[in-house]
Amino acid sequence: MYSGPDENLLLSSLEFIQQKEYWVNKLSCDIERIDIFSGAKNKKRPKTHKNRDCIEIILPADLCSRVLKLSKHSDLSIYLILLAVLNTLIFKYTGNENVIIASPVYAPKAIENTLNTRVFIQVEISGNMTFKELLLNTRQAALAAYENQDYPSDKLIEYLYDADVLPDKEPPSNIRCALQNIHHETPDRRIETDLIFTFVREGEQIRGTLVYNPHHYDAFYLEQLPGHLVYILEQSLRDIHTKIAEIFLLGDREKEELLFEFNNTRAEYVTDKTIHSLLEQQVVKIPDKAAVVFEGQQYTYKQLNEKVNQLARRLRKKGVKADKIIAIMVERSLEMITAIFAVLKAGAAYLPIDPEYPAERMRFLLKDSGSELLLTQKHLGSENEHLDQCIPRENILFLDDETLYSGPVLNLDNVDKPQDPAYVIYTSGTTGKPKGVMIEHRNVINLVCGLKERIYSHYHNYDSLNVALLSPYVFDASVKQIFGALLQGYGLYIAPEEARIDGFALLEFYHNHSIDISDGTPIHMGILSAAMEQSVSKPAVKHFLIGGEALPGKVVEDFLGQFEQNAPIITNVYGPTECSVDAAAFEITRENNGLYDMIPLGKPMPNFQVYILDKEKNLLPVGIAGELCIAGKGVSRGYLNNPGLTAEKFIRSPFISSMTRHQKAITILYCTGDFASWMPNGDIEFLGRIDHQVKIRGFRIELEEIESHLLGHSDIKDAVVMAKGEEEKFLCAYFISDKEPDALQLRDYLSRFFPDYAVPTHLVQIPRMPLTPNGKVDRRALP
Repeated sequence: MYSGPDENLLLSSLEFIQQKEYWVNKLSCDIERIDIFSGAKNKKRPKTHKNRDCIEIILPADLCSRVLKLSKHSDLSIYLILLAVLNTLIFKYTGNENVIIASPVYAPKAIENTLNTRVFIQVEISGNMTFKELLLNTRQAALAAYENQDYPSDKLIEYLYDADVLPDKEPPSNIRCALQNIHHETPDRRIETDLIFTFVREGEQIRGTLVYNPHHYDAFYLEQLPGHLVYILEQSLRDIHTKIAEIFLLGDREKEELLFEFNNTRAEYVTDKTIHSLLEQQVVKIPDKAAVVFEGQQYTYKQLNEKVNQLARRLRKKGVKADKIIAIMVERSLEMITAIFAVLKAGAAYLPIDPEYPAERMRFLLKDSGSELLLTQKHLGSENEHLDQCIPRENILFLDDETLYSGPVLNLDNVDKPQDPAYVIYTSGTTGKPKGVMIEHRNVINLVCGLKERIYSHYHNYDSLNVALLSPYVFDASVKQIFGALLQGYGLYIAPEEARIDGFALLEFYHNHSIDISDGTPIHMGILSAAMEQSVSKPAVKHFLIGGEALPGKVVEDFLGQFEQNAPIITNVYGPTECSVDAAAFEITRENNGLYDMIPLGKPMPNFQVYILDKEKNLLPVGIAGELCIAGKGVSRGYLNNPGLTAEKFIRSPFISSMTRHQKAITILYCTGDFASWMPNGDIEFLGRIDHQVKIRGFRIELEEIESHLLGHSDIKDAVVMAKGEEEKFLCAYFISDKEPDALQLRDYLSRFFPDYAVPTHLVQIPRMPLTPNGKVDRRALP
């Protein structure tokens, strides 16, 4: 090895200058270090003293023969075939179209006492490329790298770091591939790389090993990798003209697990009833039982049904019928529940509108939905006179007008069907315009069936349960509480506005009404924990259904840590509005509390199927991150008046041909835009929104991952990370703490987990998180 003056002389030679220029040009691109198992980091791994572990890669004899035949027994060509297959695997795992893999220098061309031991082979890959084309690209890239292999990679990395091409002094690739017949591995280099693929040809056989760092990867995820590699090799050699998009990762056994075992969710439920007809069944069973309670007022099931019938008749006289949409704009009250059921009994679907919405948003919802009638309260009508522009005054009915509640109290003839729409809820749209999601009666009834199986089954011995409603009725979380309670004969207790935002008021509400089951968001758990720290009383709530956004494990640990005994069950529920509230659920108990940095989404709810797919809508294996897509009985019919977006997000399922007989009716797949992966036991791990991925200095970053590590700091109660800036983006972290942690120390803490570019430039302490009306963090309101 050269050193001192000899090394400097060599580096300044024309040949080395030209090689340096080659590498700078080659690597001065959008480099993205590959993390093939980005979806396998959530569960806390047991400590291990081992720095390396090894998995054997076995190539069947017939495959070895085909590799040798294609390579014409050339060791270099054997390596290039294996490298092309590895490139395909990485592309399939990550979607990266620019793959960089480290290689030892090519021994036959290495100069004596070389300054360098490795090169970086960069290959562009796409689904439209054939394997033959990829093989030629790989060959060209490798030969060019070996032609310029003398320039020391350490010097190159330092130069690229100083030029802001690399964010740190780590190699541009953490994956290494070698063939011992043509490469000389150096022991000191082997420890630098996360994943090391080493192959050797021995006569007519080719075998390999995968060396990995057990601190970074679970063995389970890596043990499936050799099988995927071999399956790709088999398909590629069967026909080298096969397009990369038509080469698959999964064999029949893995498909069976993902399609059927993880989605074994079939459950019977009522398919010939409407929501209000199920309410009427409860009225017959328990007429005098409290149905809905709000601030000292209550309706029994009989009283509620009579009020609903009277109002529904008035609506029918106004011309309301099936497939109509009726707007409701009320404050939290008994009238809110009366109006919802009256609209359903009249045969229409309800559209909830928040009285606090800006006038422009109200007008848009009324116009877009085609609502011709509005149910509201007198004081809200006088405050929103602009609504006259959208709804004729004679079609604005005031729910606190007692004259509406006169006439017969008997049930009405049912004019709608289970497949008719029950409600339309508008969610934020990427274009800036809200989009209306249409949910049918049968979707809601399937939801209630799922809640009964996964939540209420814990309490089948109870004659009665008191169910809290925290969510605003304009958000779909309200649906599971309203209908989950009233269609099963339980009492629905509407939390006052103060209890939704104040932990002490919420504790008092739970205590005064002996609440058994409550909805909520992670923010609600936080304010309850803070209140319990200063109170001797603990809520006697048996079960919390927490949803709306990702649930940090620390939030749950802090909450359950307040209970010495009789701790409640917490179920993390997940589901987009487009899938009727809850499509997956994960139950947290004392036994699994503390195992996760972020609580998993859990398993699919009854009659739902979940798939993790790549960009081509192919199934991805356990541990590999992709888009979470949902099928099943809860998937909505699409967006109101938006066929283009409906066609984009609600696609024909690519798995119909694989379905069992009872699944054949499931033809539509909703693409959520959420990033997730399967865990080995069939739970789903949430990894963030696809549109929350940002690039800083050319490197992709998951904001939720940084938030998760911030929450792991003992002084941090809550945290949100955002990308700021227009041309030059930077990260800003907002956090809540009872102390005043030093920003420099927080950065040092984060630098233990992230490279420099992923450590927030600004850390801002705030007294509280701004919230949207449904209890989620309002990111747009952060300074």
